[in-house]
Amino acid sequence: MFTCTGRCRHVLSLLSVLSLCGALGAATFTFQEGATTPVVGGTYSGAEDANILSGFANENVGQRADFEVANNGVNSVIREVMRWDLSALDGYVVSTAWFDAKVKQVRTGAGANTINAYEIFPTDWVEGIGAGVGGSATADDRGVTWNRRNQTNHSPLEGPTWAAGGLAAGTDRGTTVLGSYAVTGSEAVGATTRFTFTPAGTAALTGWANGASNGGMLLQASNESTPAVIYHSSQAAQAERPVLTINAYKPLTNVPSGLELWLDATDVASVATSGSAVTSWLDKSPKARSADWYSLGNQPTYVLSSINGLPAIRFNRGDLRISGGLDIAAGQERTIFAVFNYTTLTGNNEIMGTSTGQMIDVGQWTPTGNQNQRLRLRQDSANAFSPAGSFPTGSSILTAQALSGSTLAWRNGSPLALSPTGEALHYDMGVGSSVNYYIGGATFNGRQMIGDMAEVLIFDRALSAGDLNDVGIYLQDKYGLTGGYLPNTPPTPDADGPYTLMEGRVVTLDGSGSWDFDFDLLTEYAWDLNNDGLYDWTGASPAASFHFADLLDLGLNVGPNPVTLRVTDDDGMWATAQTTLILEVPEPASLTLLAMAACGLGGYVRRRRR
Repeated sequence: MFTCTGRCRHVLSLLSVLSLCGALGAATFTFQEGATTPVVGGTYSGAEDANILSGFANENVGQRADFEVANNGVNSVIREVMRWDLSALDGYVVSTAWFDAKVKQVRTGAGANTINAYEIFPTDWVEGIGAGVGGSATADDRGVTWNRRNQTNHSPLEGPTWAAGGLAAGTDRGTTVLGSYAVTGSEAVGATTRFTFTPAGTAALTGWANGASNGGMLLQASNESTPAVIYHSSQAAQAERPVLTINAYKPLTNVPSGLELWLDATDVASVATSGSAVTSWLDKSPKARSADWYSLGNQPTYVLSSINGLPAIRFNRGDLRISGGLDIAAGQERTIFAVFNYTTLTGNNEIMGTSTGQMIDVGQWTPTGNQNQRLRLRQDSANAFSPAGSFPTGSSILTAQALSGSTLAWRNGSPLALSPTGEALHYDMGVGSSVNYYIGGATFNGRQMIGDMAEVLIFDRALSAGDLNDVGIYLQDKYGLTGGYLPNTPPTPDADGPYTLMEGRVVTLDGSGSWDFDFDLLTEYAWDLNNDGLYDWTGASPAASFHFADLLDLGLNVGPNPVTLRVTDDDGMWATAQTTLILEVPEPASLTLLAMAACGLGGYVRRRRR
């Protein structure tokens, strides 16, 4: 659990509440034309696909129940235009994706081939209503063809054209491969072929999900003289249609303050390479540093598929150097996140550290009794260890935090018992002029990391429990890891009450009992006093005071009135709770005396008045 050191409002075991939520990981979405798709709230109808044929350059086949890419073995090069509406994934980042298509037929002479996809730039192409080729010119040829984006008439030919037939021009399509699938020519009818998106492809899908112009993609064979394999299209019988599968996560939009370093290998643009060898890993934080190769040890390489199928930097006893280090002084509090996969127990794997020998490492540490699969935090000559076996090989999110006088660490959101528990992560990370900081190692001593590093975030302060969880759930979902971080949930409002207010007085409504399950700060309290759905008071304080007369002016009645409290957290999530406010008016004194006299209490009243 996250140990609260006076910074968080509720001490809560993340592991215990995890059992209420189930296992967590990247969200998976599937899209198939005509199928029920929960993310769209009903039946999906956003798949478009159509073959375009060089031998029938002015005929549309958008409603054909199959598609093929390469050659029909007779008289046509055949390409495919395909588009998926992904607007239901607005706000998500696509991590991995693929679509599966079922084999309908294998043409005679079909052989090995690679089918690549390229982005289509014009968005105004239309799938069309044609179902076959070779017939006479008819109105059914309206839609996309080899020559036109949207053929509106066959005779005479009308409609906007591609810059070149078959989307051969650079203004029609990109040159970057978004994904591919391999054809052998020996596929079995009914078998499934998988098209897998590259990082460039997942970036395109992310853009299409978040409002970028969606022209879809062109499927084109590397060898267009080879007869094709024919697949069922989105116009086939329901069970035969292609299925798009997407793994996606919510990005870290509410980045906590104090970010000193953010290295993210999934951001392809942030990694500079020579071939596959990494020359620089650019920092996404406002500090805009870079971790650079400096010609010692084995040069790290960039791999496109590592943890959860995402890119990473692969280290093999080499490291990347941040010249001048970070702006974190000795003794200063800090928080470190690292997502990595280490693969060897031979010696300690130095994950990161300084040029002065301070470091974080995992694996084996022989001098202390061959402690395998553990975490070590080293400051000067002091070592803080987690127990043997607590940090196994494989994929992990490491979180480490330096507090005043103590050190905390977690693996995948679960706490690690460090021994000793004093200061072990409090060294100078770069304020001293001679200090450099290293990723994948600490110094060139042959004990640098063997494994993949996907992402590193370092903050110059000890994050609150809410901030720890926000960053942790982002990393956990993104990399498909199961752990103790919690998905964001709305706050739990507490409006207290019921309240009673006498005429002429003031009432204070109190929402201070409200709290947030995943440690987020409560940033706004709002009160709807007259039950009209509009909030009459909004502020950062949980308490608000109101005078009797002002409440009458708002339309409240003498007697019970429903009052609603809305509480919002710093992630923008909110929830409401209702209470009752009773307005009372004292009875007039004369009426009170008459009532008392009727009850035989007059003598008492008279004695009191004498």
